[in-house]
Amino acid sequence: MKHKLLILLVIVGLLLLGGCAWFSEGLLNVFDPKAQIRVSNFDIVAPTEEGLPPTLTLNLMSLNQVGARFGTFIYEFSKKIGGTSTQLIPELSKTYSVNVLLPPGTEEAGGTATISNVPLYFQEETDYINLHSDIKELLLTLWLKGVDEADHKIELKVLEDYPILIPPPVVAAINISANPVELAPGDTSTITVKALTKYGEPINGAIINLTASGGTLSATSLVTDSNGEATTIFTAGSTPGGAEVTATSGNATASVTITIITSQPATLNLTVSPSAVPTGGSAAVGVQVFDKNGKPIEGATVTLAATYGKLGESSLTTDATGYASTTLDTTGVTSGTLITITAISGGAQATATLMVQ
Repeated sequence: MKHKLLILLVIVGLLLLGGCAWFSEGLLNVFDPKAQIRVSNFDIVAPTEEGLPPTLTLNLMSLNQVGARFGTFIYEFSKKIGGTSTQLIPELSKTYSVNVLLPPGTEEAGGTATISNVPLYFQEETDYINLHSDIKELLLTLWLKGVDEADHKIELKVLEDYPILIPPPVVAAINISANPVELAPGDTSTITVKALTKYGEPINGAIINLTASGGTLSATSLVTDSNGEATTIFTAGSTPGGAEVTATSGNATASVTITIITSQPATLNLTVSPSAVPTGGSAAVGVQVFDKNGKPIEGATVTLAATYGKLGESSLTTDATGYASTTLDTTGVTSGTLITITAISGGAQATATLMVQ
């Protein structure tokens, strides 16, 4: 009876211990051995081509006579939120498939396998950093998962909070446009630039430097937004002809040409002072020429005519303020005559009157 009770206690004890991790991994492993694996070496390999991520080369070793097959890398990316605190970024988590067989070890040596060219990050991580100017790096925790020959799950932590510094993409091309492309002196045009990678993708945070001939720019150094775009304002100079705006970033450059045309008179302001003179008196005739935007036009030609009297000049050229003047002599004009003066410049016209008393 005592022997039966002792055997029963032993069986119960074994069943209870079977639920303990140390027991299942230890004593029971004698009957159901689990692969013992370690990472014997790994190297971070710099990219051979600009814009590619660094890659990981990993050496595995089996320390017992149980092999394993690995099929998945699990990526978890975090960001720093304090001095030592980190926060997982769930949307960046991903898997990367491999198919690697690790042979079992022998009594003489461990079995080995190499996994090469495992990328440390992907386009999503590049985009995330480019779209979040407050983040300068990501922290990578990388797991390697598989099963051994006895179908035990194998999970190895290869990297933990490894800093990923993603350099900004290199600007391979720039698109530049102007709207409008035809300006009168003093008019403005919006210059839009767009920075692109060699794959034609927009670049956020790219620095674009600009120069201009024939006018001025409101800003000569721009930083692109999430669409890869930035804008500045070009103001046309006073010299008609072609003006050019050039954008440069690294080895990439692009230009746009703007045509500066002579301003066309739209309105004339014609004055006669005084408005009444005696016979034989004279009055000052002044005219100011404006374009469609109300800006005075320098160098505009104004033709004058009067129904009576004699003008000092019948053709005037405006100064920097768009103004020109002459006189009207009423010698020989009968008292009571109303003189009409007409000014014409381009397609614009104005009239004023002078009474001879």
